[in-house]
Amino acid sequence: MKWNPQRVTAVWEPSRCTIRYRSPSEVSKCVIDVANRNREEPLIVLVGDSRLRQLRDGLVEIFTGKDFDFQSNRRVIYNDTVYKKHESSGSYFANSGLHLRFEWHAGMDDGSGSLTSLIKELIKLQFKPTIVVIGMGAWTMRQCTNDKKLQSFCVQAYQKEFMTLLPALETLATTSKVIWLPQGAIHYEQLLPRGQDLMAGLNNRNTMLYNNAVREVLESSRPKGPPVIFWESAWEISLALKESMDGLHFGNQTKHHLLQILIEWVCSSSTRTAETVPIINNILFHGRSDRCCSLYPE
Repeated sequence: MKWNPQRVTAVWEPSRCTIRYRSPSEVSKCVIDVANRNREEPLIVLVGDSRLRQLRDGLVEIFTGKDFDFQSNRRVIYNDTVYKKHESSGSYFANSGLHLRFEWHAGMDDGSGSLTSLIKELIKLQFKPTIVVIGMGAWTMRQCTNDKKLQSFCVQAYQKEFMTLLPALETLATTSKVIWLPQGAIHYEQLLPRGQDLMAGLNNRNTMLYNNAVREVLESSRPKGPPVIFWESAWEISLALKESMDGLHFGNQTKHHLLQILIEWVCSSSTRTAETVPIINNILFHGRSDRCCSLYPE
């Protein structure tokens, strides 16, 4: 990888993988191009916990210039009367025509809860999402430790819940690109000052257990349509850049790279060809088995 960790504008460039980094004006232009080509404005749906909320805040900053992410920017003052951490939200950016929806979900369910209901709702929407990014797990790790349970037991339950959810995700993937965001790396030195109750169960050993639980299910799944994608490069980026403010959440540079990869996928949908699909897959799947290519054919 080619990193300049001192600059937020550094380019993440794994071997044989390239990505275009866009300015806010270029992002707006590409979204307009996508809408014109597809004859429909794009809709990005983010489902999960605070890390997914950070991606929402990053997109809001790109399209409005306003930064609300107090977990990656020390200059942002958190105001709980205005900024609701654990609430869902929706935005529309008229200048570019992008629809953005964030759904707060800290954990999965047994197939009869709110997360499953949400995925079923997204499947039925007439205005189909362009891309759905979903991920959760940190709250489960922490709750498992606080409940004095073995993480191995909780991981099994987590994997079972994901297996229950997967058929709905695969149905959604027939009309929308569905990407699973793995749990990001924990940077323990920054995590320590947060307190025992907040850091309980949060370490990279547990993170890898939960990520592997989802990865194993996806690797063994053989859907009839497009697969649910496990975003391998997101884990690599979060592990390589040790600039989290609190050890848990994405730092500015990490979030910047993840957003550029996400935007690359959305923007490439207007010009995607048989030649460009492998390039996009390289960006998403980099790192598996020392290959820079997709585990699954498009």
